[in-house]
Amino acid sequence: MRLLIAGGGTGGHLFSGVAVADVLREHGDHTIHFVGTERGLEARVLPRLGLPLDLIQVGGLKRMGLWQRLVNLAKLPLSLLQSLRIIRHRRPQLVLGVGGYASGPVVLAAWMLRIPTVIIEQNSLPGVTNRVLGRLVRRVVIHFNRAATHFPQHKLVRLGNPVRPTIVRKAAEAVTPPSDGKLRLLITGGSQGAHALNIAMIEALPKLSDIAEQLIIHHQTGIPDWKMVGSAYQNSSIECEVEPFIDNIVSAYAKADLVVCRAGASTCAELAVVGRPALFIPLPTAADDHQTHNASELVYAGAAWMISQANLTADTLVAFIRERLEQRRLLPQQAEAARKVGHPDAAYQVADMLLDMVGEQTRPTSTDKIPQHPVRQ
Repeated sequence: MRLLIAGGGTGGHLFSGVAVADVLREHGDHTIHFVGTERGLEARVLPRLGLPLDLIQVGGLKRMGLWQRLVNLAKLPLSLLQSLRIIRHRRPQLVLGVGGYASGPVVLAAWMLRIPTVIIEQNSLPGVTNRVLGRLVRRVVIHFNRAATHFPQHKLVRLGNPVRPTIVRKAAEAVTPPSDGKLRLLITGGSQGAHALNIAMIEALPKLSDIAEQLIIHHQTGIPDWKMVGSAYQNSSIECEVEPFIDNIVSAYAKADLVVCRAGASTCAELAVVGRPALFIPLPTAADDHQTHNASELVYAGAAWMISQANLTADTLVAFIRERLEQRRLLPQQAEAARKVGHPDAAYQVADMLLDMVGEQTRPTSTDKIPQHPVRQ
């Protein structure tokens, strides 16, 4: 199959496409190209993964100043022409949009050229671009049930947010943290860190001194706050590991009883696959506040808790940690609730659907049984 995957910008968009690409590369001789932007995460990540990337010039229209919005509007005709040129050159049999700035013009160009198109909506509340594209594409893959109300029902396929097969395999091997009475916390604001979360934790450390021996903390800070946060932990008696970026996030998940984090789409999907309860502090500036909607789905499932950033203080964080320590015996129940909403086979099922759409006979398989046909809702 010749597949073009469009979009990126953030890990939440990009890694769902990478997951599908990984499955296809493991199970056949397929030609896969990505289309993204120079400023997006894809420009740094995809070359390291050996995945080819074509670039177009496109920017966002939301949360921008008037001048930047006008500049980005002026780029739209150019981005569409660039997309048409790339599609004619790459000759894909199918185009998969994974969200982000590049997804819109590329999927639109494919639709204009009558090439089959599919989009993945990773979030509970879809953005404007995917809502528009949902009327044009042949299939819309969703993760959260709430997203279904924003798309034509006959196009919906609820397969979940694709997670990379390496993460799925390592999650299956993950062991339960030791039952030694200690609470193991993983704190992460994502690859760039979360300054508000870092500050709240720094201020919380002195107030946790009386239970320091009962805590083990692994904290991903992001590069800007790394030294500041590390210094604060050095002045505490809590056993800790402080890093600007955690390369092996699955191992970090596996060692944790509880994760304190943002509520991006990839994070939510990964936590469900590995089966770890979480305290979500949604990013308040996320488009349409979609992280709050993502977190709400897992809270409703009994797999997570949520504190808004506006209500995040040292005291609220300390109170939460103390309560979880006192009720540590209940954490396995929340972990199981997380697993129940996970979709470990999502990448395999999306790949299977794409192959089916272009008439391929070879089907990807994972270590677990993969249904022959997607279950549509």
